[in-house]
Amino acid sequence: MNKHRILTILILSLAITSFSSAQEDYLTAEKVNLDISLFSNITLTPSSSDYKIDYIQADLSFFPREDDRQKIITLNIVPEAPEINNSLRFKWENIFNNLAFSVTSNIETTNKVSTIPKKLEFPIKTIPEKIIPYTLPSSNIDSDDPNIILLSSSLVEGEDDLYIVIDILANWVKDNIVYSLDTLTAEVSQKASWVLNEKEGVCDEITTLFIAMSRSLGIPARYISGMAYTNWKGLNDFGPHAWAEVYFPGYGWIPFDITYNQMGFIDPGHIKLKESLDSDEPSTEYEWKGVDIDIETNNLDIKTEALEKTGELEPLILIEAKALKTSVGFDSYNLIEAEITNLKDFYLTPELSISKTKEIAVLGESRKNIVLKPNQKRKVYWILHLTKNLDSRFSYTFPIQIYSSRNTSSQINFTSSSKNQIFEYSEINSLKKELEEESTKKYSKKLSLNCTIEKIEFYTYETPKLDCKIENQGNVLLTDLKACLEEDCKTIDIGITHTKTLNYNLNIPSPGKKEIKFMVNNKQVSKNLFLKLTVLDEPLIIINNMELPTSVSFDQKFSFDFELEKHSESNPRNVEVKLVKDSLIKSWNINELLNDQKFIIDMEGNMLNIGENTFQLMVKYKDENNKEYNQSAEFSTSLDNVTPVQKIQIFFSQIIQKINGWFT
Repeated sequence: MNKHRILTILILSLAITSFSSAQEDYLTAEKVNLDISLFSNITLTPSSSDYKIDYIQADLSFFPREDDRQKIITLNIVPEAPEINNSLRFKWENIFNNLAFSVTSNIETTNKVSTIPKKLEFPIKTIPEKIIPYTLPSSNIDSDDPNIILLSSSLVEGEDDLYIVIDILANWVKDNIVYSLDTLTAEVSQKASWVLNEKEGVCDEITTLFIAMSRSLGIPARYISGMAYTNWKGLNDFGPHAWAEVYFPGYGWIPFDITYNQMGFIDPGHIKLKESLDSDEPSTEYEWKGVDIDIETNNLDIKTEALEKTGELEPLILIEAKALKTSVGFDSYNLIEAEITNLKDFYLTPELSISKTKEIAVLGESRKNIVLKPNQKRKVYWILHLTKNLDSRFSYTFPIQIYSSRNTSSQINFTSSSKNQIFEYSEINSLKKELEEESTKKYSKKLSLNCTIEKIEFYTYETPKLDCKIENQGNVLLTDLKACLEEDCKTIDIGITHTKTLNYNLNIPSPGKKEIKFMVNNKQVSKNLFLKLTVLDEPLIIINNMELPTSVSFDQKFSFDFELEKHSESNPRNVEVKLVKDSLIKSWNINELLNDQKFIIDMEGNMLNIGENTFQLMVKYKDENNKEYNQSAEFSTSLDNVTPVQKIQIFFSQIIQKINGWFT
């Protein structure tokens, strides 16, 4: 029996570079009723007459989902299939023919703008445990790529408002990544790092980069796939599409469709079919078990039809425009000002565009996205250049319209003749800079340092490891950051919300109590940490103050004296002292030598051999690491002038010593 698995990935290719014009049919509709159907089939082909099929299974994860903007009216699944792990499981057993499965649904989508009514702090401090996976890198969303981290952190420096941070990232991707079908293949979507490097991609790849940039800042974001309407290049149809959702603490998941330039909302022409960690997750997985049989799977056939659009979204903003110069000469520059008022008590990101005649050129972007805080007023500016190729016999009136993607607009005009004043670009640009609102960024330069060491007491011969974790808890990209343990320095960059762990070897040759400085600094920030350590010298015992007569007589009583002197700060441990004469041994054990210790051994001449007697003193000890040390010394004394009777007594005395032990 063979068990097989096939992954079928739905390639999301329908995406556009143009902004709202591609979705204008749905941008202002309040609700849309749609039918959607998904169909696929499986063909079984035996390779012999002895084939056998136990079962075949299809897990479909691409089907309509219900959320706060999408309501499922009806859902028909054929054949019946339970939902297991966010997939519909179709399973057939002991069957041989063409197998088919389908999902048909009627859906109502709502043109719902996300309502974030207040500022949420950035960086995010607390994230629910179940949301944390959406902050981590994944297969195509390689948010740990250094270039992604550095770019994202540099873009949002000084921003402490989560909504504004997301808007900055979204607009950077929109303005810098070109939609291109050249990246589309039937096999694989490109990684976020590739998209960043190449500056191009289709909708799933553009979305992948945006999600990666968000995650690189510790912001949860997930990948959404489904269907969306477009009238780009006259298509006027629904097709596969991808966008993102960003998690806002306390408010849940908020949609951001970078390709369609819909920030904080999606129009009701979007149908959500799948939520996932990464773009590489398959839409359908197949599994079967059989002998001598093959299966052929087909792509999902998806049909979507909009049945009815109802209602119209009320205005969200007010636009009041004016020309800063009401009359200009030919070949002159002019400045258009638009004051935008947020009519709602929640954040908005309207897209603004300027419409003008062919005689006028717009310098810079003609379309602008701006973030409006609840009930906020902001001004937006465009620099225009009027052509010089006009007939001097006439005066001209040029209409200008500033409008949003949701059909809010303001129309003005200015006049021109050959007799009017000509304003140079430098003059108009200087005026623009004077009038533009100054950014109110709040730079937070906050570092967290935490160092751990293997042990705080160690010997001079040891080189313990020190691990220091440096966390960027502020909202500023920290570059050229020097992290120094005394003179041992490393240079690093740390993105916002990121952590770097550095490793150092401690090599301190001199013993004693130490205070080691760990310092992290650059031009922006500085922080110190002091580590208190004790460096131990190697334990040292010196044998000193030895006293032994050079010669003794048979009846003489004498003492053998010596002293073990402690010549180190560290205490010798497991001290073994042995006094050896010939084959006789006298030993002492000391658990820990805290102070100098004197030894006195009382002896008599009759305990010695006739003539020269050599004593060997051996001292063995250890440190806390069980490293062993040794000291030794030799001493001698002689027994002289022994009578014959004394010689006999010495002989028997030595026998007794061997039996009863040496020394008293």
